[in-house]
Amino acid sequence: MTLDLALVGLGKIARDQHLPAIAATPGLRLAAVASR
Repeated sequence: MTLDLALVGLGKIARDQHLPAIAATPGLRLAAVASR
């Protein structure tokens, strides 16, 4: 089973910490991003 995630805000912390953690975690998929 895959859990789809959405990120709101794609700043430095999201790029440096959250995205790599999501990519490295089995069963998670980044489905949407909202950023200005």
